[in-house]
Amino acid sequence: MRILLVLLLLISFNSFGQGIYKWNDETCVYESTYDIDIYSEIQLKNCFSLTYNYYYRINHTPSVFKPEDIARLNLDTLDNEFNTKINQLKSLELPKTDYWNELRKSIIIEFEQLYKVSRIAYLGYIDPKQLKDWHYQDSCLNRHVNALITSEDSLLNDWYDLTSSLVKKNCCPDIVWANYYEQYNSDKRFDYAKVYITTFGWWNCAINHIERCDDKFDWKTKQEEFLKLFIKTETNDCDEP
Repeated sequence: MRILLVLLLLISFNSFGQGIYKWNDETCVYESTYDIDIYSEIQLKNCFSLTYNYYYRINHTPSVFKPEDIARLNLDTLDNEFNTKINQLKSLELPKTDYWNELRKSIIIEFEQLYKVSRIAYLGYIDPKQLKDWHYQDSCLNRHVNALITSEDSLLNDWYDLTSSLVKKNCCPDIVWANYYEQYNSDKRFDYAKVYITTFGWWNCAINHIERCDDKFDWKTKQEEFLKLFIKTETNDCDEP
């Protein structure tokens, strides 16, 4: 009886002040033990969301590959997604440490910049002069904006030059050129040119200026900092390779 009482006391002592947080990544399921006097479960969930960052991204970036796609753009959808997620991101309850708050700040910067460039692109497909509102300037951006707003000859020349440049990196150049000539010979050639230059020219140049969180907070460090929140972590199940 005495031995049983001692064992029960030990079990109670070892589990006192500890909680279990279950989570998973793309391959495995984990159970992590944490100190409930230091962290709350909601803080751990929020740190997980920042570590893996599946949610705090702009999903409704402009996806335009032909003139008909422009009519389906919905700026309200983009605005609503941004407002909902940015408010959630700013209000996340996190551990009071520099790392997690700095990580959040970096994600916010990237999120806000991607939203801004997406919004400009939405408007730019309708009125190319709107593309000037992207506050970064370089030769690549200026080249494409000038082609879009200067003259039809400039537009067509930039379309050809951009296609020539991108086709060198494409696995199927013959298909690319076949599509180009089919569009060039259609009565919508200028509409196709505007879409191609905006999507594959201006957009690709513009997003190069976004301050990416992953450039400051590498994946390995984020994972290590997340695991530091726990007393121990056990792997329960992993998908077969």
